[in-house]
Amino acid sequence: MRKPQHETPKVLDLKDSFKDEDLGLLLPQTIFGGATYRHVAKLSHGRMSVVHKYRMNDEAFVAIKLIVVRDEMEMERAKQEVALLEFFRDCRKAHPK
Repeated sequence: MRKPQHETPKVLDLKDSFKDEDLGLLLPQTIFGGATYRHVAKLSHGRMSVVHKYRMNDEAFVAIKLIVVRDEMEMERAKQEVALLEFFRDCRKAHPK
């Protein structure tokens, strides 16, 4: 069973941050749930979103999508996208290759 999000430790390491020029944001190295994520490259960008490639625990690579949300409807859409990704992750864990 997953921990509630408020119980999962999150640490932002701003000394290794870099600036995403498209969104104008500083994006730090992140420690989340026992895993360390280090930035590798920008994969794509749009008007209100950007996808970055991170190395997780110096092993696997993950893509992290950052979305700028302007209103409640966009926030709900972003939450649904996260829920769908979590569903696929849980299915993959339940049915390993």
